[in-house]
Amino acid sequence: MEEAVTCIVCLKVYQQGTRDPLVLPCGHTFCRVCISAVQSTSRGSLICPTCRRDAGTLDISQLPICYPLVGLSSNCSDIKVSVTESAGLVLYRCVHRQEFSFNMCRQFGSCRNHEEEQRYWCQECELPLCSLCLYTDHQHGHLVLPTKTFIEDKMQWLNEQLTQMSGEVAQGREEIYYLHEDLTNKIKEVVNLEEKVQLLSSDVEDAGCVEDILACEKKMKTLNEDNEMWLPNKQEYIEKRMKDMKLADVKRVESVADSDKYSARHMRIDSREGRLLLHSTAHPADGHVSIKMPSEVFLELGVGAICLGRIYIRLQCHLRRAQQFLALCMGTMGPSYVGSCFSHVAYPDRPKETLCCKEYWTVRDGPGSRELLTDLEWGDEHTEEPCTGLLIPLSRFVDQHGFGICTRGKLGATFHCPFGKVVDGMEVVRAAVEHNPVTEVTITHCGLVLPDMTFG
Repeated sequence: MEEAVTCIVCLKVYQQGTRDPLVLPCGHTFCRVCISAVQSTSRGSLICPTCRRDAGTLDISQLPICYPLVGLSSNCSDIKVSVTESAGLVLYRCVHRQEFSFNMCRQFGSCRNHEEEQRYWCQECELPLCSLCLYTDHQHGHLVLPTKTFIEDKMQWLNEQLTQMSGEVAQGREEIYYLHEDLTNKIKEVVNLEEKVQLLSSDVEDAGCVEDILACEKKMKTLNEDNEMWLPNKQEYIEKRMKDMKLADVKRVESVADSDKYSARHMRIDSREGRLLLHSTAHPADGHVSIKMPSEVFLELGVGAICLGRIYIRLQCHLRRAQQFLALCMGTMGPSYVGSCFSHVAYPDRPKETLCCKEYWTVRDGPGSRELLTDLEWGDEHTEEPCTGLLIPLSRFVDQHGFGICTRGKLGATFHCPFGKVVDGMEVVRAAVEHNPVTEVTITHCGLVLPDMTFG
């Protein structure tokens, strides 16, 4: 019934006075508002939106009103109000069960030319249309859908894509977990084999008779069998497994020696009593399975819902300032940089330009300003010339937890106690510097970059 008393141009119910149903000479009926709009758009000539018949220059006030439709529309409005009041509780429950259609509570966009709701979507033009655009300005023959149908189709497609991608991500996560577990077991096997080799070497050195030599020979055969079982084809096995899982950039670390001050030392991995042991850096890692000491962290920056990207920073982990920065990236001491905003840009558009952050964040107390470690380094022995990407403290006595990232070097100048350097992501730092205001730039995520593992 509602469709019968609705103008097919504006899709609104006829109303006596403002939206009287007027009958054109061709017999088609439209509301007074739409007929007036069509006439003004057609420069005085009145063209029927349905059959395209030109009625010439008619006086709209002389067009007959279809009074039966006026009566039906009045009754329809009364019935609609009654039904809405009686079904209010059901509608409320549907909304809270998320069963109420997304399109019923979404307002259509408004056409800039006609100020009508854009209730249609042209598939070929890829543009939203209002009723007047559709019947007056738009090319005929194009596939046009109701906006509601277009939104529902797009939402269905997006949900299908997200479901597929979620499945792929879950599968990738399972593959990585499986690979990690498999490599962990291999590490245990190889370190146990290494211990047996060392013990057999001692037995060979102490052998003093035929029986001892034969016993060592028997043990050697057993070790050869174990060696063939623990890791077929050694490095090739690992690379093949990782390539089968479509993990790119697989490489073997050939050397752990690096004199660069930002490089990290390697720590030996061992297995004893069923536990994996990570040795101190004081013990040499050569000739053993080892892991690089964690020294690289990341900061992810964002403005509102927009992600600017990630910054990767390599720390001088022997400095206490770097250790405090690592703790704030990881949140291991409670507070972290997640949720922190940048405070200002020092020396803007000049040498020594630096992006500065003066706060960290605590879940319970909000922004924090107290240093986590004491006796933080400062002084001539820790100074360095400003250069792009240098990670520096902000002050000696205040904001001990704060940090800055230099974007422009300056010859002959100094920074007190730099404790890290950006190795990737300077374009993200510059994007943050250029954003106005910089206080809208937030650290949305941060953490540790997992180190490399070496099979010596």
